[in-house]
Amino acid sequence: MSIMVWNKVYKRSLFDNLRFAEGYIHEDVQITPMLLNRANRIVAFNHLVYNYNIHLGEASTSGMKANVLKTDSSVVMTRSVYEYFKESKYDRISTHVAGQYFNALLNAYYISSCNYKRSAEWRNKMLEYKTAILRQKNIIKAVYPATPYRVYFISPLLFRILKKSTIGFKQLKYKIHRSITGKN
Repeated sequence: MSIMVWNKVYKRSLFDNLRFAEGYIHEDVQITPMLLNRANRIVAFNHLVYNYNIHLGEASTSGMKANVLKTDSSVVMTRSVYEYFKESKYDRISTHVAGQYFNALLNAYYISSCNYKRSAEWRNKMLEYKTAILRQKNIIKAVYPATPYRVYFISPLLFRILKKSTIGFKQLKYKIHRSITGKN
């Protein structure tokens, strides 16, 4: 099931005391898990029952480059879901959501570290993400002991180099696939 809000139909009462966060983008990341958690029943259809119009130039379709709002929104929305599910009675959900939050923090740190020379705002965000990661260090290691996290705690610089080379490798793989098959 996707995290997007637009491809679902909701009972109005699910939104009681729950609103989209203002001033951020990608609010789907925050609100969809909360709505699904409130639902007593979820029904899935394999056929079209809803039509969605795409308006070019909006945040969801514009292919925005990395910017502070986009990066920070990702962290804020996933942190909100993490806080919401932190005390969940379902350990798998709270562990998964914690992993998503820590992944958002690491991605935000990486993006800000690539852009910190552009402005003081990026520099401040990089330090903010780094502080948040260090504050959560023990929880991250216990909940989500994946390799990128271990590399970050050994050396943030090494993490950035590996992340950049991984992204470069994925882009190269995509270009080769596209040139061989002619498909995206």
